[in-house]
Amino acid sequence: SNGLALQFASETLKDDEEVVWCAVNQDPAALSFSTFQANKAFLIRCAKGGCYSTLDFADRGLTSDKNFALSLLSVDVATLEHLSEGLRRDCEILLH
Repeated sequence: SNGLALQFASETLKDDEEVVWCAVNQDPAALSFSTFQANKAFLIRCAKGGCYSTLDFADRGLTSDKNFALSLLSVDVATLEHLSEGLRRDCEILLH
């Protein structure tokens, strides 16, 4: 299956967490076709599931948010590479 098929799905399916979860696990870019780009809980779920690349398609405001970044880093330090450049240079983030 191809997660990018989500782009052709109904708005109801694009707003269904389990459908989007399956799609991003097949292709992280599928997040761009969903309503979950700024959903913190969903993105943390992706990180917990090891689907870090999904963060590359997340709302830029979130990947620049220090509190959200600290939440992600508490899940897995590998999420660091998917945060904004500014946060990747932030001493507090790096020392976390």
